[in-house]
Amino acid sequence: MALDNNSGMTTPFVIDHFDPADRSRVDALMVYLQQLEHGLSSDRTTSLSDAHAHIDYLIDLADQPGGLFLVASANDLVVGFSVAVVDKLEAGDQHLLSEYRQWLEITDLVVDPNYQRLGIGSALLEAVREHGRQLGLNRLKLDVLYDNHVARATYRSLGFKAQTVAYVLDT
Repeated sequence: MALDNNSGMTTPFVIDHFDPADRSRVDALMVYLQQLEHGLSSDRTTSLSDAHAHIDYLIDLADQPGGLFLVASANDLVVGFSVAVVDKLEAGDQHLLSEYRQWLEITDLVVDPNYQRLGIGSALLEAVREHGRQLGLNRLKLDVLYDNHVARATYRSLGFKAQTVAYVLDT
């Protein structure tokens, strides 16, 4: 794949599975995501050690059946990643039609700010979507912080629609 870097030149990028050799760059991208989210919601951490621990958690999630951890690279530099897991309703929770009781959920998606608006996030999402299709799943879900207007607009432009709104009250 190639992306237009707004100078009229294109930069090739590749979507591939996470490799442990990508770890330090993935950790750095997680710190960026945490800092962005902390600016939107004060309950978010911003330390490298927390980012590293969260990536450990995501690696474990992606190792579950149907899980997926993808990285996007441009010029041999990891510039984004996405993690998705299969999720389902509890056995007694019967309020959805049966074909929607299991779905692929994107837990994390981030693109380096120097590579945003170049199609990398969309390519990661499409790769996750295709993975869900291969698993026979009818739904792709994700959560986004309410005040992350850029991400919300991006997801809407890609066909996502808001389905629920969670309200939080710190006591």
